[in-house]
Amino acid sequence: MARIDADFLQIIKDFSLFDDVYMNCFFKDFPEGIQFILRKILDRSDLVVKSVHIQDVMVSMTSKTSRLDVFAEDGEGNQYDVEFQFLPNENIPKRGRYYLGNIDQNMIRRGEDYDTLHEAYVIFICAGDPIKKHKPMYHYTMKDEDGNELNDGQHLLILNADYEGDWRLKDLMNDIKAS
Repeated sequence: MARIDADFLQIIKDFSLFDDVYMNCFFKDFPEGIQFILRKILDRSDLVVKSVHIQDVMVSMTSKTSRLDVFAEDGEGNQYDVEFQFLPNENIPKRGRYYLGNIDQNMIRRGEDYDTLHEAYVIFICAGDPIKKHKPMYHYTMKDEDGNELNDGQHLLILNADYEGDWRLKDLMNDIKAS
């Protein structure tokens, strides 16, 4: 029997969905996993994931390339980018804006009407609270100065997996962090 080095064994024990290698193994052949997570986060039991792409690269000839952790599309054409951030930084909101723009750009083809754009979600599951307002989840949409929703279909969700208080996703966040 092969003997495993203690340091290597500890690395394996510490794996969670915040590790790209483990996340890739977990979702690659198990799209139901991301479907379950999306259903819980969005509180939609009817959401059915049609396709999943792990570490999907959105290449642009003129701008920064994006590497999406888990990219999913549901049966209605809505698109979801789920990012697992172990070390979230202050740039999460602008990164979310950039990813939403990339999703939109790849969702509509030349000559298509803007009405063909489906809902787009970028979801950051963070080990920590990058917004620093001590909330479990932040859901951003476009609104005017009076608080009226624009209903443009873009959603940026930032989840604080380390939130200590009770909330509906606490068990899910603990499972995601579990090694």
